[in-house]
Amino acid sequence: MIECGSVLGIFFPLSLVLSHQNAEYIELTAKLLDAKENAAFAKEEGNKTMQKVLSTNIRTFRQREFQLSVYFVMFFRQHAVLKSMW
Repeated sequence: MIECGSVLGIFFPLSLVLSHQNAEYIELTAKLLDAKENAAFAKEEGNKTMQKVLSTNIRTFRQREFQLSVYFVMFFRQHAVLKSMW
C-alpha cells in the first residue's frame, strides 16, 4: 500500500485521497458545464444580471479546478521525489 500523508499520525492510502480529489474535480467540471450552458441561455435572452452571476460562478469553479490540478501536480511530483529517494 502506498501511503501519502498523515493526519494526527494516521496514514491514508493514496487511492482514498485521489478518489476524493477526483470526485471533487468531476463535480466541479459538471457544475462548470452547467454554468456555461446557463450563461449562453442568459446571453440569448439578454439577461445581464444572470450573466454577471453566472460569470462569477464560472470564475469560482475555474479557480477551484485550477487549485485541484495544482494539488495533483504537486502531489505527484512530491511522490516521485520521495520514491526516488528510496
